[in-house]
Parts: sequence; structure tokens; C-alpha cells
Amino acid sequence: MASTGNESPCHEETSLVASSSSAQNARADSDSQMRSGKKTSKTIIIPASAIRARIGPLSTGLPRPGRRFTPATYPPLPPDYKSTRRHWLLGWNLDEPWAEEFCQTRVSPHLRKGASTPFAILRYVLHHTRCKPVITIQPALLPDAKLASVSEIEAGLAKDEDVRNEDIALLTICSTITKKLFEEKLRKRVYDWLVERFGEPKWYKNMFTKEDAAEAYYEYL
Repeated sequence: MASTGNESPCHEETSLVASSSSAQNARADSDSQMRSGKKTSKTIIIPASAIRARIGPLSTGLPRPGRRFTPATYPPLPPDYKSTRRHWLLGWNLDEPWAEEFCQTRVSPHLRKGASTPFAILRYVLHHTRCKPVITIQPALLPDAKLASVSEIEAGLAKDEDVRNEDIALLTICSTITKKLFEEKLRKRVYDWLVERFGEPKWYKNMFTKEDAAEAYYEYL
């Protein structure tokens, strides 16, 4: 986490260039005003860097038509991912102590205002990457979360809701909930930017079972 955190991973250079005809017209107007005794106005050129500083990132970390796109390579899924009763989410646990420290030291006050630590960090990430809705906060389970077995649920001895006090806020970049969500990859440099700040992401089980996962996922966008 050596980076200052002020640079966005996907800025693109922009410039304001006046055409030669516009410049000639401006000079002609100026000469006319001088002859008529009117005050002339100065043409102000605004640097592209100043524009970026005011409006933030200008491009997205997702594919765009006509643009070269190098997708990120994500960690492999757990071997048993197909046999589990829950889908899998790839991301970072924002309920760990490092997240609070990162939020206080790296996220600007206006992005922290009125938000919990996970959502302040989400604002920070989206501000620099413009990757909504691919990057979201989703409820996930820790590897050691106590889950009710299928037989217990079918017998009425337990419910899936019993594990909801074990959920964590996960900064999510990929999911097996749908084929589209799984195949939609971030740009490599955006992924590298995230890894530089948060470390390698890990796969976590979704808090919701597969039957409810799709509907619940979009409720958190």
C-alpha cells in the first residue's frame, strides 16, 4: 500500500484545442473591438489536468467499443464451488481492522461523510475506477461461519437466516451468481490498482443461498 491513493488507474488524457479558424475569428473580433474602442477579452485556456481535478476520472475500468481491453486474471475458484449451496463472491473483507485504518487515512472526508467504513471505501473505489455496478458491497460468509446443514433445514430445525449474524461486508468484483457476473472482468490495470491497495482478493460464500442470491445481489447495488 505504498501508493498515495490519489491517482486513478484509468485516466485518459484530454485537451482543449482551438481550431485555426476559431483562432482567426477571435483575432478578427479583437481587431474590430480595438478599432471601435471596445475592451478586448482574453481567451482562457484551461489545462486538461485542471479539468480532471474538478470532475474526477474520465474513463471506466470496463470494456468500451473501439478500445483495447486487457482483462484481469482472477484467483481460481475453490474446487468444490459447484457442490456448495451458496454462490461464491470474489473480493475483500471490509470488516477487518485494516479497512478502518485505510478509510481514516486514505479516503477523503467528503467520501467518508455519512457512510460506514465499507461504503466509504466503496465510494473511494468507484470515484477512482468508475466500475459500478461490477464493484459492489455484498454480504458474504467467513470460511468458519456456522452453517445449518441441508437435513437440519429440511427438518425445520434450522433456517438460513440463522447464519446472518455471521455475514461480512465484502468489496466484491466477481460472482458466480450469473454467467454474466462471472465473465465480466475488470481491466487489468484497474485490478492491479485494487490489489496494490487491498492485497489479493479471496473467494467467499455468498450469505444467501442460490435460490435467493440473484434477487438479493441486485438489491445491494
